[in-house]
Amino acid sequence: GGGGAGELEMQRLMECERRFAALKREGKHLLALEQMEMSVFLRKQIYGEESREVTKACQVFTTSCNTLAMNCLQKDDYMKAYELLKKAELLTEPRGYL
Repeated sequence: GGGGAGELEMQRLMECERRFAALKREGKHLLALEQMEMSVFLRKQIYGEESREVTKACQVFTTSCNTLAMNCLQKDDYMKAYELLKKAELLTEPRGYL
């Protein structure tokens, strides 16, 4: 049956969360954001698009995108800031890409 797939996704999610925490501790926020993005994607697969898990993860992700974008603006890194804000925008659209 499909039970095994859910278990695999769950393991991938836990691994993703571990990497995210480690990268954040090391101050590698952009890399950590990639892990967070993946965790949103995995949560959608595990819990379904409309779940509270996904909503919460999306909120955290968009907040992080906005925070990092502001940091980039302070360093005059406008392209990176734009990219981050675009990610946040895409994610919050009704037909989000994740």
